[in-house]
Amino acid sequence: MAEQVKEAPAELIQTRVYELRPNKTMRKVLDEACDYRRYCWNQGLALWNEMYKARQTLKSSLSTDSKKLAEEQKVLLKDKPSPSERRVRNMLVADKKRLAVYTVSPDSATGNF
Repeated sequence: MAEQVKEAPAELIQTRVYELRPNKTMRKVLDEACDYRRYCWNQGLALWNEMYKARQTLKSSLSTDSKKLAEEQKVLLKDKPSPSERRVRNMLVADKKRLAVYTVSPDSATGNF
């Protein structure tokens, strides 16, 4: 007879907890890192809300029109996609790359850009 082996559920998530005891310098670096993460989160949230509101406004205006505009509605809805984590991330990364290309530091000797 073969023994039956219980398998662990697929949803099992293992976690670890670490206690940090940072010195003054490490605490400053951690605080700065957390500030930047909060800034990124807020940027993503603002973009998500903007995309969501634009999509909802478009959907509400299209739902009042007749059904003969079905193809046109599909095109318009494709232009205003619903927000997703991946879509928001890709837009933020693209904005960051675009800004990095156009960012120019001033010449310290002449003060010109």
